Amino acid sequence: AWRPEVAAAANLSGTTIIDVSDPSKAASAIEYARAQGAQHVTAWGTAESAADACSLAPLIDALLLTRPVYAPDAFITSTTESWPATMIQHGIRDDVATRWEDAEKRATVREYMAEHHVLTPTVARQRIQDAAEFLRSV
Repeated sequence: AWRPEVAAAANLSGTTIIDVSDPSKAASAIEYARAQGAQHVTAWGTAESAADACSLAPLIDALLLTRPVYAPDAFITSTTESWPATMIQHGIRDDVATRWEDAEKRATVREYMAEHHVLTPTVARQRIQDAAEFLRSV
């Protein structure tokens, strides 16, 4: 349901974005994108795929995390010092997503009037615009 957001942000930013909803294919998708000439590759993880996106840090140029739900072991196995430029997007009323203070210290953090999956079309468009603007700046 959210892949149109990935396509919109990629188009608006002029970057290649890998949707990390299937982590078993993400690394090969990044490799393929690079082989096709992608100059800037971003991994975008949402909800539970946020931790998987973080694990791709050595392979990418930017990281987008939307309404992340970090698995408990993500706090142990992922080190934010090695992350590329990162944007984290949270819903103000999201009671599902988790916060990671160390990651937020090193990232651009944006908050939106939203619950985990519930947000207005205006807020959804703003989230896409913010992601694209962030990617154009890195």
